[in-house]
Amino acid sequence: MHRIMSQSARLLAVVVLSHSPQFSYAQEPIPPGIDPCGPTLDGQTRLDACRQQQYQAADQALNQIYKAVTTNLPAPFKTQLVAAQRAWLTFRDADCDAWAAQQSAALQNSGRSACLTKLTDARTATLKAAYQDRPPSIRSQGNQATADAALNRQYKQIIAGLDQASSARLRQAQRLWLPFRDADCAAQSAYGVAPDTCLAAHTEARLGTLQAGYTTLAAGPGVLVASALVGTWQGQGGESVLELRFGIEGGIHHYYASLEKLPFEAGQWQLQRDELTVTNSEGKVIHAYQSVTLTDGLLSLREPDGALLQYRKVSNSAALP
Repeated sequence: MHRIMSQSARLLAVVVLSHSPQFSYAQEPIPPGIDPCGPTLDGQTRLDACRQQQYQAADQALNQIYKAVTTNLPAPFKTQLVAAQRAWLTFRDADCDAWAAQQSAALQNSGRSACLTKLTDARTATLKAAYQDRPPSIRSQGNQATADAALNRQYKQIIAGLDQASSARLRQAQRLWLPFRDADCAAQSAYGVAPDTCLAAHTEARLGTLQAGYTTLAAGPGVLVASALVGTWQGQGGESVLELRFGIEGGIHHYYASLEKLPFEAGQWQLQRDELTVTNSEGKVIHAYQSVTLTDGLLSLREPDGALLQYRKVSNSAALP
């Protein structure tokens, strides 16, 4: 829990951190669901490099499966898939450009790399499910009409919360997604995937991407949305030596805390209505706030034992120092 520690405890925390092994984004094994890139305790530059390395690995994996698939496809099927893949590349780059532009200047490089990795991994999984799994394992949660209606509602909510330039970038990405979706489903249908299943699966995936990447959506009256927490927060009262950073990058929610300007904690966070959970790099819960409120710029976090911690935003940026 966040409480002001004794001077000896503070010194112990600093000693432990200063003698901890250097972060390595090649370490194995990484627990499921844990982001190996961050946030790290050694700054933004290393995070940028880690994100780029992740993307290069994802791109290599995609190229391998794409080559394997196209090598074995009959000529007519191959022509359709090549066209769909080209449309996907155009859409992917535009979508990640649009998302990265939402981030602070310090986070744009790593944010774009994280977005590229996420979409590239998803594309690899789609190619495997459609062309290597027999029968094809493309699945959807419902029909295309239902998925399309849900996507349209979410898309309109997100657009309404963006400024003019941001909304123009997202609109352009969405325009490019539509021909990619249609071209990919035409290619898949020729290889045994039901058209409605393909369209619904693509549409559901797009909805999930928008929900993860754009958290300024309208969640409803009185509901705190994740985007409201993004930034740097200074402790108030007895917590004044603590500084918390909540960031969102490529759909990943990064948490970083410093004590008297020295690295203290790092991990990931999740907000579900008015409950905030923070986990460390091993996936273990280190904070579970049972009540989270934001009133007149004052963030109040209620711990399980009833203690109330308060913070005030000092910056809209969550970039690592």
